Amino acid sequence: MKMRSCLLVLACLAWAGIAWAVDPKAEATAKDALTKGAADYALGQFGRAQLRLDSALTACGVTKCSDTIRASLLRDKAVMQARKGEASHATATFTEALVLAPSMQLPMAYDAPAVRTAYTKGKAAAAKSQPAEGDFSHTAWVEQRVGTPLPVYVEYDGHISHVVVRYRAAGDDEWKRVDLRQMGSGWAGVIPCIAMDEGVLRYYIQGLDEDGLPVASSGDKNHPYKVTVQEEIEGVAPHLPGRHAPRPCLEGGCDKEPSACGAQPTVVAASEVQPSEVSSSEFARFWVGVAGSAGFALRASASDSCALVAGAPTNSGYYCTTPDGATDFPSRSSNAENDSLSHGNAGNPTSGLSPAALRVMLSLDIAATKNLLIGVRVGYVFGTYAGQAAKNDGKILPIPLHAEARAAWVFGEAPLSTEGFAPLLMLAAGTTRIDANTTVLVTQKGVVGQRPQVAWTMGGPFFGGIGGGFRYAFSPRVGFTTLLRVDVPFGGGAIVPAANLEAGLQYGL
Repeated sequence: MKMRSCLLVLACLAWAGIAWAVDPKAEATAKDALTKGAADYALGQFGRAQLRLDSALTACGVTKCSDTIRASLLRDKAVMQARKGEASHATATFTEALVLAPSMQLPMAYDAPAVRTAYTKGKAAAAKSQPAEGDFSHTAWVEQRVGTPLPVYVEYDGHISHVVVRYRAAGDDEWKRVDLRQMGSGWAGVIPCIAMDEGVLRYYIQGLDEDGLPVASSGDKNHPYKVTVQEEIEGVAPHLPGRHAPRPCLEGGCDKEPSACGAQPTVVAASEVQPSEVSSSEFARFWVGVAGSAGFALRASASDSCALVAGAPTNSGYYCTTPDGATDFPSRSSNAENDSLSHGNAGNPTSGLSPAALRVMLSLDIAATKNLLIGVRVGYVFGTYAGQAAKNDGKILPIPLHAEARAAWVFGEAPLSTEGFAPLLMLAAGTTRIDANTTVLVTQKGVVGQRPQVAWTMGGPFFGGIGGGFRYAFSPRVGFTTLLRVDVPFGGGAIVPAANLEAGLQYGL
């Protein structure tokens, strides 16, 4: 008797599985209707196209076609309704289609104004069909690739013992369960890829107390979250905060990693999602590295830049050296060389750009938050004025030192622990040498012709800077930064603004 009862139960289960299975004949009919409907549309036969689509929808029923096929039929039906002037019907049909497949796009061939309007209204209405946020803070992904685990991350403001996700795969009438585990300030896990068949995946979230009783929720069986599962997706692949997107199971090898592919879907921890080295709540706090910068400085025009008045340069702010760059001109040891200069021909630099000094620096940054880096740069400035007069006059630092404090904001959700590009803005202040030079011609009494000398304009010894660029994270431990910065000096020297391209490589500790 028991054996006969078991056989009867198995037979019922088998019949139920067949009843819920996709009907190849119905799907073939649907695909044929989609193709012929598109041809009718091109000929302006909107009514005939709708009849084909309605017939295919009847053949599909509720379970005989995949959600993706049914959504395509409904979408195309809505297109025909819109072109026939049935705006309200078209919006309702688009809504039904987009509830089944939230990421479904409107084909370009159908993108007429009336169709676009109905599609936009339908998409807005379909979005409202997703459950309200509920007790959990949760952002649902709208699509995922076939055979790829779906990451789920939630946060809860309060005490809770356990969080579970109850999900139902496309074409399945049974709700299954996956447990989430704590990750940082939230709870995380994956819906296994064994459930990620083409169609629409449905799920909702429950929070349980110590006795296993539900005390919090987002969504329910009648109002679940919906994710379109398809062969290709657009945009960013679903991932947990600060983690890599999980690989499709066929790439990972289910025979080698069965738990990652859903053979044991009851408990899937966040640690089983092939995470990167550091999560968003565990980003590296200290970043050390090297950096360099080079660019151009702006010099002003001047007259008689090399002439001295009472032993000091004229109000042009220029200091001159001989072509070797190391000997001041005119000499300060006597007035003879200065007295020999011809008025009006003692070096007349024009305004323009000069190559700015090259800087090589060591860097140290501290991640104050997941976006804010505060740090210092210390280094050496190459190619600066090498004379002695400007140093004696206190116009510049006696050594070509660069030292700055800076703050940088890196944009993004978790830029210090997520691979890829992230824009940034930077503010800096410190001490440095900003020197610009140009060759000038000087006429001296008793000397035939004109002699070339080098006129230097120097800013500092302090500066303020601002810059913007991007940061590329090769991994959560290695980051490359490049930015364009503008530095403006102030203090005893001249105003010599400089634009520099800076690049640096850092390692996170």
